[in-house]
Amino acid sequence: MSRQIPVHQALYRKWRPQRFSEVVGQPYTVQTLKNAIAQGKITHAYLFAGPRGTGKTSVARIFAKAINCQKRKEAEPCNECPSCQRITRGSALDVIEIDGASNRGIDQIRQLREEVNFAPAEGRYKVYIIDEVHMLTNEAFNALLKTLEEPPERVIFIFATTEPHKVPATVLSRCQAFEFKNIPQEQISSHLAQIAHHEGLKIEEDALSAISRHARGALRDALVLLEQLVSFKGLKSIEAHDLYEILGLPPQELLDEFLKALLAADGTRALQLIADLAERGRDLELFVEELLHRSRDLLIEKLSAQAREFPGSAQDLVRLTGQLLEIKQQMRYAFEKRMFLEIKALELAHSQGKGVKSPPAPTAEAPSPPPAPRATPLKKRAPARATPAVSTPDPPPEEPPRDSTPEGSDRWQKLLERAKKEKIALHALLAEAQVREEEGTLRIEYSPDFSFHKDRLEQPENLRFLQSLAKEIYGNVQLKIGFSAGETRAEAPEKSKAEALREKAELVRRTFDGKIVE
Repeated sequence: MSRQIPVHQALYRKWRPQRFSEVVGQPYTVQTLKNAIAQGKITHAYLFAGPRGTGKTSVARIFAKAINCQKRKEAEPCNECPSCQRITRGSALDVIEIDGASNRGIDQIRQLREEVNFAPAEGRYKVYIIDEVHMLTNEAFNALLKTLEEPPERVIFIFATTEPHKVPATVLSRCQAFEFKNIPQEQISSHLAQIAHHEGLKIEEDALSAISRHARGALRDALVLLEQLVSFKGLKSIEAHDLYEILGLPPQELLDEFLKALLAADGTRALQLIADLAERGRDLELFVEELLHRSRDLLIEKLSAQAREFPGSAQDLVRLTGQLLEIKQQMRYAFEKRMFLEIKALELAHSQGKGVKSPPAPTAEAPSPPPAPRATPLKKRAPARATPAVSTPDPPPEEPPRDSTPEGSDRWQKLLERAKKEKIALHALLAEAQVREEEGTLRIEYSPDFSFHKDRLEQPENLRFLQSLAKEIYGNVQLKIGFSAGETRAEAPEKSKAEALREKAELVRRTFDGKIVE
């Protein structure tokens, strides 16, 4: 009689979170759902939107367990009662998971509409989890909308999607939406270290960092990579270069050598490295992507004074990273990728050489020119002190400007602190602004030489977040963003490329709380 080989359970399934406390990297969503459960304020439809592998369906299952748990402790499921165990095994009759990509037609939704009218068979609630809901057809969405408008009692819908912009607004407006974010690299690395310890795996810290970096914020992808490495190395210790081998990625040493060749205007060496990669059958498009990420990492290290030995200044890396980003966007359309990359590498080396070329020494006959200004941060305005850019008559003592009162100053300072905690890039933009509050209007103004900051602040994503913060802290105020009174953008002298680079470098420095190193 042949012995049955036990089925191996993949790491991403074995370590899928079973309680809210085990969810990694989604504190806002987890806390809000726990509060709703504890207070009994459960709505009939939720939308979980975010990148793949960030915990959308896992949180949906935990939520389904918690609201049906027979021995729930506050908002956490017990994972011991029959209801919790059935949901964990995937055999619960009242928790129905539907793949929106495979069941996207109107017939499947009509069948769902008939089933929702039946009472839950085992628990308190019947929960429908529809993954990739954006894949449903328009007809299916219309049929589903009728159910959402008049939802049956004890029925809850949880929609998960990676593309919420494809979900009709009529459906979105009837859901409580949660945004799942990419998980920070440090949290992924820490979680992998814990799993490796419990599994008895030998893995170096550099390998953990490499896995976390290449997972791009998706914990599930990180676990898949870890398991792939375990299968490759067996009981041996896992090192960073093992990941480069199985994924066909260039090692960090090669990336650094290529970047140094570009910064040193050594086009010949750059061509040699490209030829070596092509002869070994490496994916050049993937090579450029890794170059871009490495350049970005070096820029952050340079701003935090951790990359002193790497050549070039922070401004050089800002310029080079932007050029690599353009190459990455164009390369996908290139017919001959090797030739395209060779030409672009020569252009980059030439432009970097022009950028670092030293000025000629002054002659004895002519007076020495004034020394070039150092790449120091722009003069910082105090964020909490909001004064107009032009001189105006002092207001009467009995009617001081609202923004100069302690209350107005405190509220603006509170807004800045919240922005720094939740969206550091937005804080860097706001810190250079002047603010005035007058008659229900919050005016955020910049001097004309800070046009880059104003343009970035007016981007839809930043503007939406700022409006949300302002409403929470100031109440119903109208936001107005512009240049300081009495000044216009046209009046400001046109900035040189060097000044624009310094401005961008300063914004990056403030974003990552570092400093620019010459």
